[in-house]
Amino acid sequence: YEDSGEGIIITTHNKLAHYLGMLTHQVPIESKFLTGLVDHLNAEVVLGTVTNIKEVSKSAPPTILVSY
Repeated sequence: YEDSGEGIIITTHNKLAHYLGMLTHQVPIESKFLTGLVDHLNAEVVLGTVTNIKEVSKSAPPTILVSY
């Protein structure tokens, strides 16, 4: 695993302190992307962004495909 990364947090003002606290206390933030991967892929197919497995493997971040 990598030891650093970048991310964008989009939240409401009332949850801002929660996320800032996580960043300043260096609490790991786990992605929930894989739990909805099927839905994300279906949306990409419907939009026409991907039409086959080869396109999926090109467009998906490498860290997602490492575990497969």
